[in-house]
Amino acid sequence: MAERYLDGESARSLRERFGPSETTIYRRARRQGWRKRDRPTPPDLTAEPPPAPEDLDEAARKAAGEAWRLLGRGRWAAAREHLRMAEGLARLAARLGPQAPAQNDEPEDDVFVLLRRRLDALEAETGGAGA
Repeated sequence: MAERYLDGESARSLRERFGPSETTIYRRARRQGWRKRDRPTPPDLTAEPPPAPEDLDEAARKAAGEAWRLLGRGRWAAAREHLRMAEGLARLAARLGPQAPAQNDEPEDDVFVLLRRRLDALEAETGGAGA
């Protein structure tokens, strides 16, 4: 519910979808620190984007790491998006050329498999109502 609220869904819509009153949603948001006004200022979207990464494998590893961090904070929807990004970057890196040697003996795909299993398990436990 918090993720949906922070993504712009109204308290009224959340009330209709999940059940608690709008007042309860506002109080919960204040108590748990997910009010819209508490969010940092969004980045300037008119600014020049950062350069594309030279090492797509490294970009995939960073995206997977961010997915783990978000998962640990209970932000499943955002974690799933970062996982998709990491998987896409890894596929692109594989298509475009030789990958850099892995930092450990385990294949990089294991990170994606573990993340996807954890996210799927959490969603199954909660009936798909991820944070």
